[in-house]
Amino acid sequence: MKVAALGQLDGPVLVSGAPASNLQALMALLGEAARRRVDRAALICNGGLVGPCGDPGAVVSTLRTLGGPVLAAETERRLGAGPRRGGPLAGRDWYRLADDRLPDRDRMWLDALPGAAVFRHRGRQYGVIAPCAGTAPEADLPECDLGALAARLEPHLGRCDTIFSSGAGPAFRRVAAGVEWIGTGMLGLPPGDGSRRTRFVMIRAGQARLHRLDYDLGGAVARMRQLGLDPRWQAALCGGSLPGQELQPGPRAA
Repeated sequence: MKVAALGQLDGPVLVSGAPASNLQALMALLGEAARRRVDRAALICNGGLVGPCGDPGAVVSTLRTLGGPVLAAETERRLGAGPRRGGPLAGRDWYRLADDRLPDRDRMWLDALPGAAVFRHRGRQYGVIAPCAGTAPEADLPECDLGALAARLEPHLGRCDTIFSSGAGPAFRRVAAGVEWIGTGMLGLPPGDGSRRTRFVMIRAGQARLHRLDYDLGGAVARMRQLGLDPRWQAALCGGSLPGQELQPGPRAA
């Protein structure tokens, strides 16, 4: 596992889950980061840049240009490997959209991204992991499995007080075997529980808190409709249930 060492981050830190090609949500998040005076070196995206929404190229190029810490999940790995390398993802309209539109410079950047990051903040060690096979815990994962996952990650991340992960479904906070787990949810997609807002995490003065994000939902849905993307994902953005696992980005597709 390639791990980025971010060093000491004592100012405010923002951690967000998968943008999922939702440019409107990403721009709203960047507005929140500016309002909260988050330095770009402390604006962490834990993978899933490309997903069911309509602006994969703009999301990737915006984050590449911004220069903050970004992790790569399974989708980014496949896109970074080159065109027509999608494997089981290749049949999904949102993946084909990205595969057709990403330029070589963005693919090279994706290919070089780490899968995890570590940093220290106010005396605590934090780990951030991208949602890849075997490292995407969900809210209902048994405590013993969370403990086993932390043990598997320790040789790569060191002994962490808190680990952030991203995945479909609701954001969560759990403690298992002395490690705090915070699931950020997805920046670009709501959790499928009727809510239209998404989530992000702020760390300030040693305290991590989940926050809700409002964004231009109408613009995001209009873009998907313009491109003819799967209407089930359009409905999900508007508060409907998430489509079945066979249509979702993330480790299950690998």
